[in-house]
Amino acid sequence: MPDRVDIESPPTTWANWIEVVEVPDGAVFCSELFRKTFGQTVPNWGRHIVAFYTDPSGSAHALSYLHFWQRERAGFIGGGCTDGEVVRSMSREQQTLFTEAGGALFHTLRFAFTHFDTEIDAFFGLAENPRAREVDLAAGFEDSGIGNLLIRATKPLDSVLRAKLIDQALEIGNF
Repeated sequence: MPDRVDIESPPTTWANWIEVVEVPDGAVFCSELFRKTFGQTVPNWGRHIVAFYTDPSGSAHALSYLHFWQRERAGFIGGGCTDGEVVRSMSREQQTLFTEAGGALFHTLRFAFTHFDTEIDAFFGLAENPRAREVDLAAGFEDSGIGNLLIRATKPLDSVLRAKLIDQALEIGNF
């Protein structure tokens, strides 16, 4: 597993067996998971967030993946996926604790929001899946009012800048 990246410490009830970090190459850890989820390869550009689960024997397993990239002052988050087999390998108590703490997608999003917040004015995500949307909103995204597009401003945005950033996200399309 890569070195830990400085972030807010997760709750101590699960901090010793779940760790969220930025890795230089998401394919190294999540190629099969991403292919199973999206039928594609992990992007070889942008930045990659991975949540790792350390099992009782001390082996680390990629639990969840998230892709981040930016264009100018807008950040785009996508590719969120979690390995159900890894979740099922956890003890019932671990599954319960982690689920009560928000789950893997929630924590990879929170990591991105705190890790990249000084580089951009707003994060964007697309939430087509109702459960993913629920988690995205709980993690800090807000509905943009346009289709499945979600936004999370890193600072107060005046209406002109907000509209400009949303237009930029809409120009990109699916991300």
